[in-house]
Amino acid sequence: MNTKIVDANKIDTSPIEKGMPPTVSVSRDPLTRDPLIDQKIGIIGNIFGYGEDARLNIVGSIIFVLFLFLIGCIAGSIFVNDLETKKFLWNITTPILSIMTGAIGYVIGKNGN
Repeated sequence: MNTKIVDANKIDTSPIEKGMPPTVSVSRDPLTRDPLIDQKIGIIGNIFGYGEDARLNIVGSIIFVLFLFLIGCIAGSIFVNDLETKKFLWNITTPILSIMTGAIGYVIGKNGN
């Protein structure tokens, strides 16, 4: 067996053993806001959040806007007497329902995998 004796003063002095300095202070209070978070997430991140929450918030916003369009199309088709306008509004309603169903399926069917 080839045994090599290492001087005790050289232990923990190589760059590999020291490792890289942490990018975020380890002693920072976890309840305080990261000062660079606004720079990291940008304008859209300030609106929708970041991480896993951002995806769900964006999908929820899409569902909400499409729901408003859906209500408008249905109300418009009820109160409009022109047959061509009713057909047009119902032709818009079908894709809106499809997109909403897909978005709701994404939110409900989302698992951790």
